[in-house]
Amino acid sequence: MKRFELTFAARTVAVQCCAALFGLSSVALAGQSPRTKSANRVADLDAGLRWYKEDMKHFPGQLAPERIGSGKGQFTGAQILALAMFSKDGTFPRSNYALYKQTDLIEADGRQHVVGDEYWRNERPICYYPARLGVDGLAQYVEADNAAHTDPHKGGDFRAFIRTHNSGSSSVPPHPGEFLLIAPGDDRKYFTDDDVVNWNRPRPKRDTMPSTATIVIFTAGAVIVVLLAYVVTTLRRRKGKPDGGQPL
Repeated sequence: MKRFELTFAARTVAVQCCAALFGLSSVALAGQSPRTKSANRVADLDAGLRWYKEDMKHFPGQLAPERIGSGKGQFTGAQILALAMFSKDGTFPRSNYALYKQTDLIEADGRQHVVGDEYWRNERPICYYPARLGVDGLAQYVEADNAAHTDPHKGGDFRAFIRTHNSGSSSVPPHPGEFLLIAPGDDRKYFTDDDVVNWNRPRPKRDTMPSTATIVIFTAGAVIVVLLAYVVTTLRRRKGKPDGGQPL
């Protein structure tokens, strides 16, 4: 029976390759960008709000818009969103119209229980704007609904921002009679071009060069391939030799 054994160096390389592959797998599984996580969250909440509408026949806050705002005794749109999505049978918070996990709710701008956008750095609320029933045009969406959150972190004009969507600049807002969801993008400012929203809004063209992370991952992958090739070559050379290096 022939015995095979890798040299110490080859075994070390094999272990390092496995560790590197595990690390890259972890990056691939957990390496969603903050913006992607935020966009996924906005999409989940959009679906949950439409499910809420099917049950209640209106979107959260539309029957009592006076309760929404930043004044005393009012809830911000972000708080209304959390209450609507995560209240069930008198219990808050728990999964209902959206799946709840403990990290979903944050405190921001002196307001508790708002839905965070899942950015690892400086997490901000996802702002919910319900359309005012019976109001036409851009006026059906009210900036003051979330002013407590957006005013200290504003990067643009609210009306100009919601005026721009896939049909161009218009006096008709996106989703008339429904709702808007707005979360800040990488600049952590509201009403700027990189915001995450629930409608098709043109974004500025970006540099098409690969990101640093992409370059690093591809380079590491190439190094691993070379190291594995070395291990295989070493194994073939050692095939059929005992510890002393002489044929059996």
